[in-house]
Amino acid sequence: MPAFGPKARLFAAIVFLALSTAAWASGPMGDLEVRVTDHKPGIDQFSALDVTLKAVALHEKGQGRREGWRDIAGPSPAIDIVPLKDGVYESLGSVRVPTGAYDAVAVRFDKVDGELKSDYEPTIWLEDAIVRIDLAITEQENLPLVVDLYAEDQTEHDPPRYVVKVKEVRLGE
Repeated sequence: MPAFGPKARLFAAIVFLALSTAAWASGPMGDLEVRVTDHKPGIDQFSALDVTLKAVALHEKGQGRREGWRDIAGPSPAIDIVPLKDGVYESLGSVRVPTGAYDAVAVRFDKVDGELKSDYEPTIWLEDAIVRIDLAITEQENLPLVVDLYAEDQTEHDPPRYVVKVKEVRLGE
């Protein structure tokens, strides 16, 4: 598995955030920090589980299903989600977002690579998600948006199979 150091992750986040912010119209803006964490079930069987996000996007309230989406994070470097539990997270950086109401978050995955603690070679799938959330962005706030991932163990299969999914998207502390 390729390992990306803190400098490479920071550089990728800065480039994405600069491009995404420049693409939005001028007007009142608020700050949103995108964080990735991991929900415990299934993850303890892995020594490493690198997930790459294609994009995280917000949906403007009142827009049609296909319109009103704004990418706010991604593509990300590979993120090992195994150590991201018990309040630990990986920040994808803060992004300036037009103020207003948003009603959904889309999480689109790109790649996954994992190693089990056992000698088995796992099969791992990714499942994109759209999660409903009431979110109001104001000029005064720097809101942490937490994307909580988990590896669903489908143990009835041999070799082992897992699906990396979004457990929830919520505002963090």
